[in-house]
Amino acid sequence: AKDSTLIGAHMGEIHQPLRVVDDGHDHGRDIKVQFGDKRTNLFDVWETEVPKGLQGTTQQIVSRLRGKITPEHRKFWAYGTLIRWTEESAGQARVNIHDDLYGAARLSNDELLVSLEYPDVKRRLASELISRAAVRLAAALNFALK
Repeated sequence: AKDSTLIGAHMGEIHQPLRVVDDGHDHGRDIKVQFGDKRTNLFDVWETEVPKGLQGTTQQIVSRLRGKITPEHRKFWAYGTLIRWTEESAGQARVNIHDDLYGAARLSNDELLVSLEYPDVKRRLASELISRAAVRLAAALNFALK
């Protein structure tokens, strides 16, 4: 049971892109943003605002996401190693999180103005990352229990 808890914790962490990227910005914490009337940072937007867009209880979100995972997804996503999956997640942070923000308006205080629609736009990516983590966790647990 201890091993499965450790596997689950690592699987969750590596599928949160800003937690694994070595971006020189303390995982997005040093990228100051203005989101609506809130002054925050990129990490906070990804940890709080993007998940809010998933809407529903944990069970509703899981059920909705499970229904979208095809057998092809399971086969493709389950292939690989923790290192490969971590590198993939870091790549997501660089390409689909950081690069998207650099086109944002820069305010006079050097903060980036992040659109209120940003979490909705990124909800699809977040949903896919959660789904990948679930498939990979199941594969890792199945392997560990053999």
